[in-house]
Amino acid sequence: AERLILHGLSPATPVAVAANLSRDDETRATGTLQRLGAIVDAIGIDRPILIGVGRVFEECEVGVTDVGSVSFPAEQAECSSGAALPRVA
Repeated sequence: AERLILHGLSPATPVAVAANLSRDDETRATGTLQRLGAIVDAIGIDRPILIGVGRVFEECEVGVTDVGSVSFPAEQAECSSGAALPRVA
């Protein structure tokens, strides 16, 4: 995230992180480039993760509940791109 910001992306650029895709313990979250490190830390890197960066994820918004130091939504939201991703505040 730091390199992307250093090279001109806004810290407010939307991001999405998904772990263990298509598995029972799949985890998804969205937030901003500035918070990407915290999102990945909360999800964990002990499993396969996929990170997406860009405006396609900016329409994903739901209420949040606190899980550790990162707020995760209580439910998923439908994004304009068709992806169902919770938002990390």
